[in-house]
Amino acid sequence: MYIDFVEIANFRKLLSACVDLSTTTTLFVGANNSGKASAMLAMRRFLSPRRCPFEMHDLTLCHWPNLIALGESWIAARDADEIVDLTIAPWVSSLPTLDLWLHVETGEMHHVRDLIPTLDWEGGRLGVRLRYEPKDLGLLYKDFMGAVTDAEAMKAAKDLFQGLGSPNIDCRQDGMVLGAGQRESWLMNSTIAGIEEADVVLLVGTNPRLEAPVFNARLRKRWGAGALRVGVIGEQADLTYKYDYLGAGAETLAGLTRSKSDFVKALKEAKKPAIIVGAGALSRADGQAVLAAAAAVAKSFNMTWNVLHTAASRVGGLDMAFVPGEGGKSAVEMAQPGALDVLFLLGADEIDTKDSGAFTVYLGTHGDAGAHAADVILPGAAYTEKDGLYVNTEGRVQFGYRAVFPKGEAREDWSVFRALSERLGSALPYDTLAQLRAKLFADHPTFGQVDYAPGASGAALDFGSLGVKGEVSDAPFESAVKIFHLTNAVARASVTMAECAAVASGAAKIAAE
Repeated sequence: MYIDFVEIANFRKLLSACVDLSTTTTLFVGANNSGKASAMLAMRRFLSPRRCPFEMHDLTLCHWPNLIALGESWIAARDADEIVDLTIAPWVSSLPTLDLWLHVETGEMHHVRDLIPTLDWEGGRLGVRLRYEPKDLGLLYKDFMGAVTDAEAMKAAKDLFQGLGSPNIDCRQDGMVLGAGQRESWLMNSTIAGIEEADVVLLVGTNPRLEAPVFNARLRKRWGAGALRVGVIGEQADLTYKYDYLGAGAETLAGLTRSKSDFVKALKEAKKPAIIVGAGALSRADGQAVLAAAAAVAKSFNMTWNVLHTAASRVGGLDMAFVPGEGGKSAVEMAQPGALDVLFLLGADEIDTKDSGAFTVYLGTHGDAGAHAADVILPGAAYTEKDGLYVNTEGRVQFGYRAVFPKGEAREDWSVFRALSERLGSALPYDTLAQLRAKLFADHPTFGQVDYAPGASGAALDFGSLGVKGEVSDAPFESAVKIFHLTNAVARASVTMAECAAVASGAAKIAAE
């Protein structure tokens, strides 16, 4: 008895392939990317699954739309309270298969007696199909629904802690002072594209080359056309274009309206001047005074107000008022020794909490600083593993879509908070993505304005309401980003990003060969 040939279907690049096998030795010959490796891997997957288990990428790419449609049909049926189809039939055409065609002599029939198709079979060729399929569709459905239905994790966290009576919530790990008053106070009101209409720009406490390279390229483009003059208060860095260096810190900013420099003269004559304030200027102990000074400059020269954020979730958090309630503590205050009994970190890796003394729970993805300081770690889904809403620095609401499923026991953050709320006796009022988003949009309508940049509307901002006048430090402004390639937990977990950071810093030597 021997294997005559095999037929492979729906495995990687092999939509349908036949491989003839010799009774002695079979040699695979073909051009690169012809499918040789896929054919050999398919046989290893099916014939030795314990040593060589299947992976998600073994599914043929052209069948992914069908699998995604199956998942979406599950969500639609669940949300409509309809019966979910948990039969294997809709899956069959997309699943990898290996057909083994055996040659069996009459005297060898006892070896295949459990496979004999009919009683009158007298030997010869016998086919056996192996198919990779879900072992338990009910369990798969349960895991899938726990993984796919994600909305704004901060909304679920905020609702949970407010339901428990705690005012101690904050999305500003760096201590930024913005978060109260008009929404326009924390947005880039020129908009990212609209900054190319500015004729004079003042950068305060920001290095856009590190913090927002694409945005910086727009400034360079405008400058290269001879239509933009740039002034800098802060680090004297290489921005790839010339600028007027005005000074290092808050004292320069506070005295700008009294200055008689050429740049101030240009500001007065500008038709569309803009100020861009970075997190480095607003996250200091004198942040409120710096904010008031920057607002005074913007008002004096009729400048469009812009804030350049370096945290991807910051604007969304501010939009939903994820800031301390009455009597609540800020993130910096919560991290102080003895401030709290229990500290919950939602992907918070940019704040030092190791000395807080509180029982610390971390919900996140890449085991960064927050996880190292935690007593309990709850594995969350990375942004690539869930659907979610995000708001960029100009206030534009954007959809993020899941590219891959969460690994291991990881779950979407909002579903973790929903489960916790049940255990804590303060169940959140939503069980589905649709219900959560409905509450999000009702409580914070701006989240329903997808792909809309409010700065384009030209809304007026009350500069007098920004900050609190006071003494400013003589310490220079510093950019919030020191190493471009290591700005978040995902990047810091990447070997490639670490190598890029080393090269960029000059720590690594590159040999040309």
